[in-house]
Amino acid sequence: MNELIALLFAIVYFGGPAVAWGYYWYTHLSEGENRQVLFWIVLIVMEITLFIILKSFSRKCPKCGKLNALKEIDRSNIGRSRTTIDEMKNIYNSKGEIVGSYDAPVPATIYTDKVHYQCRFCGFEKEQEKSYTRKD
Repeated sequence: MNELIALLFAIVYFGGPAVAWGYYWYTHLSEGENRQVLFWIVLIVMEITLFIILKSFSRKCPKCGKLNALKEIDRSNIGRSRTTIDEMKNIYNSKGEIVGSYDAPVPATIYTDKVHYQCRFCGFEKEQEKSYTRKD
């Protein structure tokens, strides 16, 4: 329940002023292009705010419950494996124009890391495995 209250508070605290500011200028600007530009600015500000809020919740300490508390202190590679991924390739005509595309398998590597986190407030430590794929 506290998480929901914190999320609602963050949305109102950060997103509310952006929406209020945007609405004020939206209603006081002339029709046309100015309103459209302002709409996109407000939308981008709200998306950035939402991203920051979600990132804070992903780093929440499970022991003390504080947001944005877990800090990565060590990362070590524990494995890798070979694989392929599909990459879109273009088909060109004699004039150099793109006339089509197809998916071609390309070699890639899946890396697995062990990530060590520590809470900045209570010292709680946590390990987590993360995998990511990179094209060779």
